[in-house]
Amino acid sequence: MNNTIQKAYKILGVHTELIIQNYADRIVVILTQLNKPGTIISAEKDASNDPYSESYTVDPLFGKRADQESIPLEQIIARQVIEKVTKHRKSGPIPILITIGLEKQFESTIQADFATSQSFVKSITNIIQEHVLSLQPISIQTNIEQPIL
Repeated sequence: MNNTIQKAYKILGVHTELIIQNYADRIVVILTQLNKPGTIISAEKDASNDPYSESYTVDPLFGKRADQESIPLEQIIARQVIEKVTKHRKSGPIPILITIGLEKQFESTIQADFATSQSFVKSITNIIQEHVLSLQPISIQTNIEQPIL
């Protein structure tokens, strides 16, 4: 099994890159139409003693943030991704660092039509979930005692 996936998609006519890396302690997802990261979001399942209650924390680290009127599309996507991955991952929940860079015109088109917006979010989260579940974690080992020079 591989621990990195890189794919390109044409979404509503716009070239979109998807890179997913699975590390031992988190999953990194890069979704971009800009050839750069965009909004950086940390998403994780909250600890709970109630097995019937699931809550998630979606925290924008850099970029767009929610205001009182709306939640950015990037945060909606991150929330859907963490929920789907957590529910279907056999080895349990894992934090996700997700970067989303969408073209402004693309984002405007998506947000103008609710059905298109729902379809986009569902499609992209399904694609990410499918790829994440097929990855092997990268194990990073360091030896602190080894001299550098």
